Amino acid sequence: MAKRLVDHALDWGWDDQNGGFYDKGDVFNGRAYDTTKVWWTQAEGLNALLLMHVKHGGKTDRYWKAFRKQWAFIEAHMIDPVHGGWFMQTNREGTPIGDLRKATQWKANYHTGRALMNVATMLEAIEKAAPKGGE
Repeated sequence: MAKRLVDHALDWGWDDQNGGFYDKGDVFNGRAYDTTKVWWTQAEGLNALLLMHVKHGGKTDRYWKAFRKQWAFIEAHMIDPVHGGWFMQTNREGTPIGDLRKATQWKANYHTGRALMNVATMLEAIEKAAPKGGE
C-alpha cells in the first residue's frame, strides 16, 4: 500500500522539472491544482522516497532519482542558507512565499527532524551495504 501511495504521489503530485511534491490535487482527475510546496510535505516525501528505494530499488531507479531531485530542491530552496531552518512554503520554482517565519504554532519541526534522521540512518545502511573497492 505504501508503494502505491508513493507511486500515486509521483504520478500526480510530483514536479519532475524542479523536484518537490505539490500541496493539493483533485481526487477525481488526479491533477495538482495547488503547486505550492510545503515544508512538511517535502520532508516526509524525502523520507518516503528513500524508503521506497530501500524496499524496491533493485527493480527500479525511480525512487532514487526522485529522492536525489527532492533533496536538491530542499537544499536549494526550502532550507534558509543564512539562518538555517526550513521555510514554511515555496512556489513551484522554489521562491519562499507567505509567512517567512520559520517557527509558528502550526509549524511542527518533528517532520523535518524525523525525516532527516530517518534518511541519515537509511543512507548509512546503504553505504555500509555497498561493495567496497573493485568488489
